[in-house]
Amino acid sequence: MRTLYHLSGRIGLACLLILGGFSLFAQCGPGQDTTSPTIAQPNFINLRLNSSLNPACPCPGSTFIEDNALNQDILVSDIVDFGNDFFPGLAPFFLSNFEDNCDIDEDISVRVTSVTHNIMDSGADSIVVVGVLVDQAGNVSAPDTATIVITDDIDPVVEANDTILYLDENGMAELEVEDYEYAVSDNCEARITDLFRFTAASARGAEGANFNAKALDQVVFFDCDDVGNDLLRVRVVATDNAGNMSEDTINVTVLDTIAPTVTVINPVVTLDNGSQTVTVEDIVSISDNCGDTDGVTVTTSPDLTFTGADIGDNVITITVTDADGNVRTVDITVTVGFEQPNLACIGEINLTLNDECQGLVIPEMVLVGNTGLLDAFPFSIVVNDANPENGPIIDGCGEFTYSISVPEESEPVVGFTGAFRPSMWDELIGSVDANNFVFPLLDGQNADVDFTSAAMILSTSNDEFSTGGEFVIQQGIQFAEEGTVSFDYDFNGVDAFFDQAFSITTFEGGLVDILFNTITPESGSATAEVQPGYSLIFQLRDDGFQPFGGAAASVLTVDNFSFVPPVNPLALDFETCWGIVRAEDKTAPAVVVT
Repeated sequence: MRTLYHLSGRIGLACLLILGGFSLFAQCGPGQDTTSPTIAQPNFINLRLNSSLNPACPCPGSTFIEDNALNQDILVSDIVDFGNDFFPGLAPFFLSNFEDNCDIDEDISVRVTSVTHNIMDSGADSIVVVGVLVDQAGNVSAPDTATIVITDDIDPVVEANDTILYLDENGMAELEVEDYEYAVSDNCEARITDLFRFTAASARGAEGANFNAKALDQVVFFDCDDVGNDLLRVRVVATDNAGNMSEDTINVTVLDTIAPTVTVINPVVTLDNGSQTVTVEDIVSISDNCGDTDGVTVTTSPDLTFTGADIGDNVITITVTDADGNVRTVDITVTVGFEQPNLACIGEINLTLNDECQGLVIPEMVLVGNTGLLDAFPFSIVVNDANPENGPIIDGCGEFTYSISVPEESEPVVGFTGAFRPSMWDELIGSVDANNFVFPLLDGQNADVDFTSAAMILSTSNDEFSTGGEFVIQQGIQFAEEGTVSFDYDFNGVDAFFDQAFSITTFEGGLVDILFNTITPESGSATAEVQPGYSLIFQLRDDGFQPFGGAAASVLTVDNFSFVPPVNPLALDFETCWGIVRAEDKTAPAVVVT
């Protein structure tokens, strides 16, 4: 150790001077040392410190020296002890460059007077330190300069996670450096600086791993072609302040979760005769964020065929599904209008009566011209036969005049009044055999009907335990016009599973609908749409035995009865006209063998 050697030589020289009568050694006593330390070699410290050699090394740009040494007197011995642990090899520099006339090197202090950082292009920190030596007597050396180069040569560690991206309304998705979630560790400071995309040569479900590289960037873009591609890769690059880099590769999944858009363009359909079918493109336009609608499927409910029954506003449900399974369902209102039909009456028609010697005149029989939309309009037909009150229904043979017109708006009938008063109902009471023929009631069989303006009450009872057969009481009425009939019903069902109550609608003897049918106690409401010639029937059928509880009546009550004729919202331009109908009976008599 050169400094120690020089120090030993000086001590020997001092001893010789003392022996020769000189007291030079006294110059090292208290207050006697006025000689400043010297630095044997200029630029007493020139160090290059790499963080890979000591990960605890300060990072380039740190204020380690300023915070721990600036303007402080630090003993060389402390620096050496610290340096041996922190910067191996630092001690020999200090021990080989200091000289003082009295103190040994370990007793000399270093005072840093200024620190200047210079971050180089490589990212290393070239630190220029200006300092002086101070001995125990306070003598200060001339300033000298040290250069310390701190280099961070440790790569950061990046742990990137696979990610899912969602296309926006323009069919685009972005992976941005600043938004991407990642984990980066570094001895100093590092961040994600670049994204490096690899993409398969083909898109949407491509197989194989032939990747094409794209340039480094802060943002990586994806579009609709990337949906369903399982081979999307992005290399995430982390860089620290010293330029050290590391990377990780992630899998990117691109999803399209935006349903197509449906825009109404022409929700109006005009009928000229019969029906009209339109396409989806006639009433709406469909667009998708992925542009191409070839893979879009469209369903409508109901379908887009409109008839006279649809005149007015119609709610159409449109369901659109794109190629990625996104579904949008919208309801739109399509208004169906019509062109005024050109209609005229037929002067004379022939009509064959049915088995009951009745006939029904309908608009299609007596009108000619543009008749494709007749079902859309309510007409009122009156045949001037023996009973004009039943409108288009002919009773019996003969030649009668008829009139057809557009009915004026009429008020609903509520209760058993007006056209539905008790006298307008056909009554059937009698005993029933195995072939459903009706005969007069047997002894002990009771069947009654009680009408009020608000209710119809049918009842049956038996005076004896068994009266010998089934019997019925029935009320029926035939409709002269189209409309909606509704009512409430209540059956007490005292002879449950034996007596029966029901209501049906019929047309020319054929069953149209069963409104209710029960053999147990039941109450409820019923509604039916009826046409001219339909009949509404209520029947209470008794099995001919008393209930197990004794003599009690089975009772069917019908109330809250109403009939609502159709409201014609259509401005049909039609004037009342007349003609003649010839009703003919062409049914042969029936022969019944008894």
